[in-house]
Amino acid sequence: MRRMIACALALAVWTASDGGWAVAQHRQREAPPAKAVPVGDFFIAQPVRCKNLTVFPVLSRTPKNEDRYITLEEGLKSGKVSVFEVGGQPGENPQVQGRQTGNQLRGGAADVNRLMVLNRSIKSLYLMPGEIICGGKQDRCVAKEYVIAPGGKPVKIEVYCVEHGRWAFRGAFAGKAGNLNKAGRVAVQGGKGQQEVWDSVGKSNAASGARTSTDAFTANYTDPKILKLIDSYVRDIERPVAESPQVVGAIVAVGERIEVVDVFGSTPLFQKVWPKLLKGYALDAVVAARKKTAKHAQAPTLKDAEKFFQTAMKADVQRKTVGKDGLVVTKRESKDLISYSASEKTRGTPAAMGGFGGGVHSSGYAK
Repeated sequence: MRRMIACALALAVWTASDGGWAVAQHRQREAPPAKAVPVGDFFIAQPVRCKNLTVFPVLSRTPKNEDRYITLEEGLKSGKVSVFEVGGQPGENPQVQGRQTGNQLRGGAADVNRLMVLNRSIKSLYLMPGEIICGGKQDRCVAKEYVIAPGGKPVKIEVYCVEHGRWAFRGAFAGKAGNLNKAGRVAVQGGKGQQEVWDSVGKSNAASGARTSTDAFTANYTDPKILKLIDSYVRDIERPVAESPQVVGAIVAVGERIEVVDVFGSTPLFQKVWPKLLKGYALDAVVAARKKTAKHAQAPTLKDAEKFFQTAMKADVQRKTVGKDGLVVTKRESKDLISYSASEKTRGTPAAMGGFGGGVHSSGYAK
Protein backbone atom coordinates (compact mmCIF):
# COMPACT_ATOMS: atom_id res chain seq x y z
CA MET A 1 0.00 0.00 0.00
CA ARG A 2 2.80 2.42 0.91
CA ARG A 3 4.49 1.66 -2.40
CA MET A 4 1.28 2.39 -4.34
CA ILE A 5 0.84 5.70 -2.52
CA ALA A 6 4.45 6.65 -3.20
CA CYS A 7 4.04 5.88 -6.91
CA ALA A 8 0.84 7.91 -7.08
CA LEU A 9 2.54 10.89 -5.45
CA ALA A 10 5.50 10.64 -7.81
CA LEU A 11 3.16 10.54 -10.82
CA ALA A 12 1.27 13.59 -9.54
CA VAL A 13 4.51 15.55 -9.13
CA TRP A 14 5.71 14.53 -12.60
CA THR A 15 2.44 15.44 -14.35
CA ALA A 16 2.47 18.83 -12.62
CA SER A 17 5.88 19.52 -14.15
CA ASP A 18 6.36 20.84 -17.69
CA GLY A 19 7.44 17.39 -18.81
CA GLY A 20 4.25 15.72 -17.70
CA TRP A 21 1.79 18.46 -18.63
CA ALA A 22 0.92 17.00 -22.01
CA VAL A 23 0.32 13.54 -20.56
CA ALA A 24 -1.92 14.94 -17.81
CA GLN A 25 -3.95 16.84 -20.36
CA HIS A 26 -4.14 14.30 -23.17
CA ARG A 27 -7.69 13.29 -22.37
CA GLN A 28 -8.82 16.93 -22.38
CA ARG A 29 -7.28 18.20 -25.58
CA GLU A 30 -5.85 17.15 -28.88
CA ALA A 31 -2.12 17.28 -29.49
CA PRO A 32 -1.00 20.65 -30.90
CA PRO A 33 -0.71 20.79 -34.69
CA ALA A 34 2.72 20.43 -36.23
CA LYS A 35 4.87 23.55 -35.94
CA ALA A 36 2.21 25.42 -33.93
CA VAL A 37 3.55 28.13 -31.61
CA PRO A 38 2.40 28.14 -27.96
CA VAL A 39 1.34 31.50 -26.52
CA GLY A 40 -0.15 31.44 -23.03
CA ASP A 41 -3.31 29.34 -23.09
CA PHE A 42 -3.26 29.14 -26.89
CA PHE A 43 -1.46 27.79 -29.93
CA ILE A 44 -0.99 29.75 -33.15
CA ALA A 45 -1.31 27.32 -36.04
CA GLN A 46 0.19 27.33 -39.51
CA PRO A 47 -1.38 30.01 -41.74
CA VAL A 48 -4.10 29.63 -44.33
CA ARG A 49 -3.39 31.89 -47.30
CA CYS A 50 -5.24 33.17 -50.34
CA LYS A 51 -3.53 35.76 -52.49
CA ASN A 52 -2.76 38.73 -50.21
CA LEU A 53 -4.81 37.52 -47.22
CA THR A 54 -3.16 35.40 -44.52
CA VAL A 55 -5.02 33.91 -41.54
CA PHE A 56 -3.33 32.21 -38.58
CA PRO A 57 -5.88 30.10 -36.64
CA VAL A 58 -5.71 30.60 -32.88
CA LEU A 59 -6.34 27.33 -31.00
CA SER A 60 -7.11 26.80 -27.33
CA ARG A 61 -4.84 24.44 -25.43
CA THR A 62 -7.86 22.73 -23.85
CA PRO A 63 -11.28 22.19 -25.45
CA LYS A 64 -13.71 25.09 -25.10
CA ASN A 65 -16.85 23.54 -26.56
CA GLU A 66 -19.59 25.00 -24.38
CA ASP A 67 -22.21 26.61 -26.63
CA ARG A 68 -23.43 29.28 -24.21
CA TYR A 69 -24.56 32.01 -26.59
CA ILE A 70 -27.07 32.56 -29.33
CA THR A 71 -25.91 34.98 -32.02
CA LEU A 72 -27.87 37.76 -33.69
CA GLU A 73 -28.23 35.84 -36.95
CA GLU A 74 -29.38 32.68 -35.16
CA GLY A 75 -31.88 34.59 -33.05
CA LEU A 76 -33.42 36.61 -35.87
CA LYS A 77 -33.69 33.55 -38.12
CA SER A 78 -35.40 31.47 -35.44
CA GLY A 79 -37.66 34.30 -34.26
CA LYS A 80 -36.26 34.05 -30.74
CA VAL A 81 -34.64 37.48 -31.01
CA SER A 82 -36.34 40.69 -32.13
CA VAL A 83 -34.73 44.04 -32.97
CA PHE A 84 -36.80 47.19 -33.40
CA GLU A 85 -36.57 50.96 -33.32
CA VAL A 86 -36.69 52.82 -30.02
CA GLY A 87 -40.29 53.86 -29.45
CA GLY A 88 -41.62 51.09 -31.68
CA GLN A 89 -42.67 47.48 -31.18
CA PRO A 90 -41.51 44.26 -32.87
CA GLY A 91 -43.11 43.97 -36.28
CA GLU A 92 -44.18 47.60 -36.56
CA ASN A 93 -44.04 49.27 -39.96
CA PRO A 94 -43.48 52.99 -39.35
CA GLN A 95 -43.43 54.84 -42.67
CA VAL A 96 -41.22 57.77 -41.72
CA GLN A 97 -39.44 59.48 -44.60
CA GLY A 98 -36.42 61.73 -44.59
CA ARG A 99 -32.64 61.89 -44.72
CA GLN A 100 -30.26 62.20 -41.80
CA THR A 101 -27.71 64.99 -41.60
CA GLY A 102 -24.72 65.28 -39.31
CA ASN A 103 -26.75 67.25 -36.77
CA GLN A 104 -30.06 65.36 -37.07
CA LEU A 105 -29.71 62.23 -35.00
CA ARG A 106 -33.35 61.62 -34.19
CA GLY A 107 -36.45 61.13 -36.29
CA GLY A 108 -39.96 60.73 -34.91
CA ALA A 109 -40.04 58.32 -31.98
CA ALA A 110 -37.07 56.39 -33.29
CA ASP A 111 -33.44 57.02 -32.37
CA VAL A 112 -30.54 56.68 -34.77
CA ASN A 113 -28.02 55.59 -32.15
CA ARG A 114 -30.17 53.18 -30.14
CA LEU A 115 -32.23 50.10 -30.86
CA MET A 116 -34.33 47.76 -28.72
CA VAL A 117 -33.56 44.04 -28.49
CA LEU A 118 -35.65 41.18 -27.07
CA ASN A 119 -34.05 37.82 -26.35
CA ARG A 120 -36.69 35.10 -25.94
CA SER A 121 -34.25 32.20 -26.27
CA ILE A 122 -32.92 30.10 -23.40
CA LYS A 123 -29.34 31.29 -24.02
CA SER A 124 -27.69 34.67 -23.59
CA LEU A 125 -27.49 36.70 -26.81
CA TYR A 126 -24.01 37.81 -27.88
CA LEU A 127 -23.69 41.00 -29.95
CA MET A 128 -20.34 41.89 -31.48
CA PRO A 129 -19.02 45.44 -32.10
CA GLY A 130 -19.22 46.28 -35.80
CA GLU A 131 -21.87 43.62 -36.48
CA ILE A 132 -24.30 45.03 -39.06
CA ILE A 133 -28.07 45.00 -38.51
CA CYS A 134 -29.88 45.66 -41.79
CA GLY A 135 -33.39 47.04 -42.23
CA GLY A 136 -35.54 49.31 -40.11
CA LYS A 137 -35.26 52.96 -41.04
CA GLN A 138 -31.55 52.60 -41.78
CA ASP A 139 -28.80 50.02 -41.40
CA ARG A 140 -26.95 50.12 -38.08
CA CYS A 141 -24.01 48.35 -36.51
CA VAL A 142 -23.56 47.27 -32.90
CA ALA A 143 -21.52 49.87 -31.01
CA LYS A 144 -19.96 47.67 -28.33
CA GLU A 145 -19.87 44.22 -26.78
CA TYR A 146 -23.19 43.00 -25.39
CA VAL A 147 -24.38 39.86 -23.64
CA ILE A 148 -28.18 40.06 -23.29
CA ALA A 149 -29.74 37.63 -20.85
CA PRO A 150 -32.71 35.48 -21.89
CA GLY A 151 -36.20 36.26 -20.66
CA GLY A 152 -37.72 38.52 -23.31
CA LYS A 153 -37.20 41.82 -21.50
CA PRO A 154 -36.62 44.74 -23.93
CA VAL A 155 -33.02 45.94 -23.71
CA LYS A 156 -31.78 49.18 -25.24
CA ILE A 157 -28.45 48.90 -27.08
CA GLU A 158 -26.14 51.50 -28.56
CA VAL A 159 -25.61 51.41 -32.31
CA TYR A 160 -24.09 53.50 -35.11
CA CYS A 161 -25.70 54.28 -38.43
CA VAL A 162 -23.84 52.77 -41.40
CA GLU A 163 -26.28 54.06 -44.04
CA HIS A 164 -26.19 57.84 -44.02
CA GLY A 165 -28.72 58.50 -46.76
CA ARG A 166 -31.88 56.69 -45.66
CA TRP A 167 -34.50 57.28 -42.96
CA ALA A 168 -37.43 55.22 -44.22
CA PHE A 169 -38.69 51.82 -43.11
CA ARG A 170 -37.40 48.96 -45.27
CA GLY A 171 -38.62 45.87 -43.49
CA ALA A 172 -37.78 44.06 -40.30
CA PHE A 173 -34.20 44.06 -39.10
CA ALA A 174 -31.95 41.24 -40.27
CA GLY A 175 -28.42 40.26 -39.31
CA LYS A 176 -26.98 38.46 -42.34
CA ALA A 177 -24.93 41.22 -43.95
CA GLY A 178 -21.66 40.77 -42.10
CA ASN A 179 -19.27 42.92 -40.12
CA LEU A 180 -17.54 46.20 -40.77
CA ASN A 181 -13.99 46.06 -42.04
CA LYS A 182 -11.01 46.95 -39.84
CA ALA A 183 -11.28 50.74 -40.19
CA GLY A 184 -14.97 50.66 -39.33
CA ARG A 185 -14.42 48.40 -36.32
CA VAL A 186 -11.66 50.67 -35.02
CA ALA A 187 -13.97 53.70 -35.33
CA VAL A 188 -16.79 51.85 -33.57
CA GLN A 189 -14.78 50.43 -30.69
CA GLY A 190 -12.87 53.67 -30.28
CA GLY A 191 -16.20 55.32 -29.44
CA LYS A 192 -15.34 58.52 -31.29
CA GLY A 193 -18.89 59.16 -32.44
CA GLN A 194 -21.32 58.84 -35.31
CA GLN A 195 -19.52 61.24 -37.65
CA GLU A 196 -16.31 59.21 -37.41
CA VAL A 197 -18.22 56.05 -38.33
CA TRP A 198 -19.90 57.80 -41.28
CA ASP A 199 -16.48 59.04 -42.43
CA SER A 200 -15.09 55.51 -42.22
CA VAL A 201 -18.01 54.11 -44.22
CA GLY A 202 -17.56 56.78 -46.89
CA LYS A 203 -13.84 56.10 -47.22
CA SER A 204 -14.37 52.33 -47.36
CA ASN A 205 -17.02 52.63 -50.08
CA ALA A 206 -14.82 54.94 -52.12
CA ALA A 207 -11.83 52.60 -51.79
CA SER A 208 -13.78 49.51 -52.82
CA GLY A 209 -15.79 51.24 -55.55
CA ALA A 210 -19.11 50.28 -53.94
CA ARG A 211 -22.03 52.08 -55.56
CA THR A 212 -24.88 53.05 -53.26
CA SER A 213 -27.56 55.75 -53.38
CA THR A 214 -27.89 55.75 -49.59
CA ASP A 215 -24.21 55.66 -48.57
CA ALA A 216 -24.69 52.15 -47.17
CA PHE A 217 -21.69 50.10 -46.10
CA THR A 218 -23.60 46.94 -47.01
CA ALA A 219 -23.18 47.82 -50.68
CA ASN A 220 -19.78 46.16 -50.32
CA TYR A 221 -21.58 42.88 -49.67
CA THR A 222 -24.25 43.24 -52.35
CA ASP A 223 -22.33 44.74 -55.29
CA PRO A 224 -21.82 41.72 -57.61
CA LYS A 225 -18.29 42.70 -58.65
CA ILE A 226 -17.05 43.24 -55.10
CA LEU A 227 -18.89 40.21 -53.78
CA LYS A 228 -17.28 38.00 -56.41
CA LEU A 229 -13.84 39.13 -55.27
CA ILE A 230 -14.70 38.65 -51.59
CA ASP A 231 -16.04 35.17 -52.30
CA SER A 232 -12.76 34.18 -53.93
CA TYR A 233 -11.08 34.61 -50.53
CA VAL A 234 -13.93 33.08 -48.54
CA ARG A 235 -13.92 29.86 -50.61
CA ASP A 236 -10.26 29.18 -49.82
CA ILE A 237 -10.08 30.35 -46.20
CA GLU A 238 -13.41 29.94 -44.40
CA ARG A 239 -13.59 26.16 -43.93
CA PRO A 240 -9.89 25.40 -43.29
CA VAL A 241 -9.86 27.93 -40.43
CA ALA A 242 -13.29 27.01 -39.02
CA GLU A 243 -12.40 23.30 -39.02
CA SER A 244 -9.07 23.72 -37.24
CA PRO A 245 -9.07 21.66 -34.02
CA GLN A 246 -10.06 23.70 -30.96
CA VAL A 247 -10.07 26.93 -32.96
CA VAL A 248 -11.17 30.00 -30.99
CA GLY A 249 -9.78 32.87 -33.04
CA ALA A 250 -7.73 34.22 -35.91
CA ILE A 251 -4.77 36.51 -36.52
CA VAL A 252 -5.18 38.24 -39.86
CA ALA A 253 -2.69 39.86 -42.22
CA VAL A 254 -3.28 41.78 -45.43
CA GLY A 255 -0.20 41.78 -47.61
CA GLU A 256 2.92 41.83 -45.45
CA ARG A 257 1.29 43.47 -42.42
CA ILE A 258 -0.65 41.82 -39.60
CA GLU A 259 -3.75 43.94 -39.02
CA VAL A 260 -6.20 42.23 -36.65
CA VAL A 261 -6.56 39.52 -34.03
CA ASP A 262 -9.91 38.17 -32.77
CA VAL A 263 -10.17 35.57 -30.01
CA PHE A 264 -13.41 34.19 -28.51
CA GLY A 265 -14.25 32.29 -25.35
CA SER A 266 -15.28 29.11 -27.14
CA THR A 267 -15.02 27.24 -30.41
CA PRO A 268 -18.80 27.32 -31.10
CA LEU A 269 -18.97 31.10 -30.69
CA PHE A 270 -15.98 31.67 -32.98
CA GLN A 271 -17.38 29.35 -35.63
CA LYS A 272 -20.71 31.19 -35.60
CA VAL A 273 -19.26 34.68 -36.10
CA TRP A 274 -16.30 33.66 -38.29
CA PRO A 275 -18.13 34.01 -41.66
CA LYS A 276 -19.08 37.62 -40.81
CA LEU A 277 -15.60 38.52 -39.65
CA LEU A 278 -13.99 36.92 -42.69
CA LYS A 279 -16.07 39.05 -45.07
CA GLY A 280 -14.67 42.17 -43.43
CA TYR A 281 -11.10 40.86 -43.63
CA ALA A 282 -11.60 39.86 -47.26
CA LEU A 283 -12.97 43.31 -48.12
CA ASP A 284 -9.75 44.87 -46.85
CA ALA A 285 -7.76 42.41 -48.96
CA VAL A 286 -9.82 43.32 -52.03
CA VAL A 287 -9.15 47.03 -51.48
CA ALA A 288 -5.43 46.41 -50.96
CA ALA A 289 -5.31 44.45 -54.22
CA ARG A 290 -7.05 47.33 -56.04
CA LYS A 291 -4.29 49.62 -54.82
CA LYS A 292 -1.83 47.29 -56.54
CA THR A 293 0.14 46.52 -53.40
CA ALA A 294 3.39 44.72 -54.26
CA LYS A 295 2.41 41.26 -55.41
CA HIS A 296 5.59 39.68 -54.06
CA ALA A 297 5.53 41.23 -50.60
CA GLN A 298 6.81 38.89 -47.93
CA ALA A 299 3.88 37.30 -46.11
CA PRO A 300 4.04 37.34 -42.30
CA THR A 301 5.46 34.32 -40.47
CA LEU A 302 4.36 32.44 -37.37
CA LYS A 303 6.97 34.46 -35.48
CA ASP A 304 5.31 37.68 -36.64
CA ALA A 305 1.91 36.39 -35.55
CA GLU A 306 3.28 35.38 -32.16
CA LYS A 307 4.76 38.85 -31.62
CA PHE A 308 1.47 40.53 -32.55
CA PHE A 309 -0.51 38.29 -30.20
CA GLN A 310 1.92 38.84 -27.34
CA THR A 311 1.72 42.60 -27.84
CA ALA A 312 -2.08 42.49 -27.73
CA MET A 313 -1.94 40.50 -24.50
CA LYS A 314 0.68 42.60 -22.72
CA ALA A 315 -0.15 46.15 -23.85
CA ASP A 316 -0.70 48.62 -21.03
CA VAL A 317 -4.21 48.81 -19.61
CA GLN A 318 -5.77 52.19 -20.38
CA ARG A 319 -9.32 51.77 -19.16
CA LYS A 320 -11.81 49.31 -17.67
CA THR A 321 -15.57 49.75 -17.94
CA VAL A 322 -18.38 47.64 -16.52
CA GLY A 323 -21.64 47.54 -18.52
CA LYS A 324 -25.15 47.07 -17.19
CA ASP A 325 -25.08 43.56 -18.60
CA GLY A 326 -22.09 42.71 -16.40
CA LEU A 327 -19.45 42.77 -19.13
CA VAL A 328 -16.06 44.11 -18.09
CA VAL A 329 -14.35 45.69 -21.13
CA THR A 330 -10.63 46.35 -20.85
CA LYS A 331 -8.83 48.63 -23.29
CA ARG A 332 -5.10 48.16 -23.79
CA GLU A 333 -2.69 50.14 -25.93
CA SER A 334 0.93 50.10 -27.06
CA LYS A 335 2.73 52.24 -29.60
CA ASP A 336 1.85 49.75 -32.35
CA LEU A 337 -1.50 48.29 -31.33
CA ILE A 338 -4.80 48.89 -29.54
CA SER A 339 -6.84 46.04 -28.07
CA TYR A 340 -10.11 45.36 -26.25
CA SER A 341 -11.21 42.39 -24.17
CA ALA A 342 -14.70 41.69 -22.85
CA SER A 343 -15.34 39.30 -19.95
CA GLU A 344 -18.44 38.49 -17.96
CA LYS A 345 -18.40 39.68 -14.36
CA THR A 346 -19.68 36.61 -12.54
CA ARG A 347 -20.41 36.14 -8.84
CA GLY A 348 -17.21 35.98 -6.86
CA THR A 349 -15.13 37.29 -9.76
CA PRO A 350 -13.51 40.71 -9.40
CA ALA A 351 -14.23 43.42 -11.94
CA ALA A 352 -10.51 43.49 -12.69
CA MET A 353 -10.80 40.16 -14.53
CA GLY A 354 -10.46 39.82 -18.25
CA GLY A 355 -6.97 39.23 -19.60
CA PHE A 356 -6.71 39.38 -23.38
CA GLY A 357 -8.12 36.16 -24.79
CA GLY A 358 -9.58 35.05 -21.49
CA GLY A 359 -13.18 36.21 -21.82
CA VAL A 360 -16.09 36.37 -24.23
CA HIS A 361 -14.22 38.19 -26.99
CA SER A 362 -10.89 39.96 -27.41
CA SER A 363 -9.84 42.01 -30.43
CA GLY A 364 -6.63 43.80 -31.35
CA TYR A 365 -5.86 46.23 -34.18
CA ALA A 366 -2.57 47.42 -35.63
CA LYS A 367 -2.26 51.20 -35.66
